[in-house]
Amino acid sequence: VVYYVHVKCTNGLGLNKIETSDGAMVDLTAPMNGSVTTARYQVSVTKIKANWSGFVDTETGIASYSWAVGSQSPSSVNIQQFIDVGPRQSALSTFASLTPYQTYYISLRAFNKAGLYTTRYSSGLKID
Repeated sequence: VVYYVHVKCTNGLGLNKIETSDGAMVDLTAPMNGSVTTARYQVSVTKIKANWSGFVDTETGIASYSWAVGSQSPSSVNIQQFIDVGPRQSALSTFASLTPYQTYYISLRAFNKAGLYTTRYSSGLKID
């Protein structure tokens, strides 16, 4: 929704001037769609890479992404808390040592320019 401000000024002689603002967009909805992907299996015990795409916000647009890594459930963030990666659509983190045979999950937040976000989760990455 776009809101406009109209200002009417009247001087002492009764002359009027009306000005209108450029408009201010009010975004009340978070970004939609989108998905986050990783490899299903990997050998590395020190790095995790994730990619994401398809996020849309028709009102104010996508501003940035944040990602986190967890091992307890798709929504857990016990390995890496959320890190802002700006507008990039992929990220790579290095860890001291990931546990072999453990499944890791990526949580991804897509933020619009109003600060609203939506969260998506990967299906899991197993260290093989």
